[in-house]
Amino acid sequence: MRKRVLVLLLMLALLLTGCGSKSNEPAPPVSAPAASSAPQQGAVSSAPQQGSSSAEVSEPAAEDPALSALRAEIADGGALLGVAYLGYTELPDWADLAAYVEEGGFEESLPFLLDIPEERAVLQEGGEIYAVVPRGEDVTVTVSDFLMQDNPARGEDLLTVSDGKPMLLRGNISEIVPNLYITAKDAVGNTVEYTPCLSGMDGSLVTASGIYNFTPLALIYPGYDPVPEPVFTGTWYAQNYDGDHNLMALTLTLEPDGRAFYSYGEPYSEVLESFEGTWTEGTNGTEIGDWWIRLDLTGGALDESGNVQQPYALTGTFNWDIDASALVLCHAEGSPLLRGAEYVWHYFMPFNGFHLVNNWTSYEEGRGWYYGLQLFENGECYFYIEDAAANQLVGYEGWWYLEGDILHLNAGLHLGQHPESPELDYLYGEYLVENWEPGDMTISYVSGEILTLEMEEHYRANFFGY
Repeated sequence: MRKRVLVLLLMLALLLTGCGSKSNEPAPPVSAPAASSAPQQGAVSSAPQQGSSSAEVSEPAAEDPALSALRAEIADGGALLGVAYLGYTELPDWADLAAYVEEGGFEESLPFLLDIPEERAVLQEGGEIYAVVPRGEDVTVTVSDFLMQDNPARGEDLLTVSDGKPMLLRGNISEIVPNLYITAKDAVGNTVEYTPCLSGMDGSLVTASGIYNFTPLALIYPGYDPVPEPVFTGTWYAQNYDGDHNLMALTLTLEPDGRAFYSYGEPYSEVLESFEGTWTEGTNGTEIGDWWIRLDLTGGALDESGNVQQPYALTGTFNWDIDASALVLCHAEGSPLLRGAEYVWHYFMPFNGFHLVNNWTSYEEGRGWYYGLQLFENGECYFYIEDAAANQLVGYEGWWYLEGDILHLNAGLHLGQHPESPELDYLYGEYLVENWEPGDMTISYVSGEILTLEMEEHYRANFFGY
């Protein structure tokens, strides 16, 4: 036993002498590593560390082939960022967003989306979902709040990454109120500033210089439409002055398929000129003032039959904004909407009732009665019947509103007595607005009370504004 202890002590002494020796003999030469093999900042070296075997060192995980292929497409397109619109849904937190992506069918075409962790997601108010992929590790990306003020600006920074990995964003309160702002900058100073948003014309992703669109169209659009309705489409009405200070009424219709119709004339009077053609929409950047609508129309003055006499082109570009419920167009270049009204702002009200504000009259020749329908801007209404001597036979007052193309009237007896229905103390009805121009309106009966003798016979009545 004692001999074993002595042997062990001797071996231990030799080991300690070897580990702590400071020999004067030169150490064996070590070859300098090639410059290309020097580990970069933040990279994991593949050389084994002291006290560990090479089998214990994990190699960096290979990048998803789909992600590598996408980066190549982004670079080939001369962009810094790839952005994809992934649909619209109201999601309260990260778990719901992750489940949405997992169940969205992206596994085959964009499988790397399923691996994005919570710390690489930005959740703002709103339901538009975007994926963001930098071109590579040389691109630093910052996602910030987008402040919608009088002068829209970049707000608080929410996330900054410089490792080239994908991100998920959710935001935009509506199609016209964005709250996401992306800044991307590469190693040589190329910079892109971009607000992800959807086109008001067709709901597609609006891009800009330096942005590559990789939206999976086959997954997002066929079979369902998660995109909000275009904000421009429909009929709009405005009043403004031309270059001679004449007040004009303007009617602009923008169809989802790109067709456009425009006419103007004196308020509550006949149309002076009418145009038709196409409209397009685009952007020169991410600020609201950079978004524009272009009208390419042909038309002109109308003859007594309503035909254009000598057609000419009306081609102009207008910056746009949405102010409350109004579509605001500011003439930027080309033809103005009214002669002599270059660089003028036009506030167009939508087809939601404002254009119906007027004192409408329908005449019954057989009895010499006038039916009056006054629609006020504050939602109040007044319906009355007068005889040929302007004596008011009955009057009802109440409120009105337009829902789609249906005019709703709710009014109680104010004075007199209905000449045909003496027991009618309350007037309620729904009427389809079949046709409307600034001085002409045709409504047809849907339900409730019959308004005029013409409506009783033909289920529709023509009213004239003044």
